[in-house]
Amino acid sequence: MLPTAKQLVALTLREPRQEGVALVAHALAFDAYGNVLLDASGGDLPPGERVEVAGRWVARGRTFGDVPDGELLLYEDSSGTLALAVNGGSARDELGLRLDDEVRIA
Repeated sequence: MLPTAKQLVALTLREPRQEGVALVAHALAFDAYGNVLLDASGGDLPPGERVEVAGRWVARGRTFGDVPDGELLLYEDSSGTLALAVNGGSARDELGLRLDDEVRIA
């Protein structure tokens, strides 16, 4: 039975999870530039300057200027949430991501 306008429906969101040494996060949203907001925080990752995302080595940084033009970057946004970006490009297009897609970070 479908809910009516007067019924509340609980939504179930997927959560990031650990798979061995990898973190599996999900694409929650995209901004107008193609940056990808993930459902994980920086505290979910081990320390290090580079991580593997979708089979590609990606720098961890704080600003887009931390990587050359056209390079992928994994960063924490102002709320501490992980996000993917391309300096001067679109991480969404570069990685071919859609909403709720899994993103494996190791």
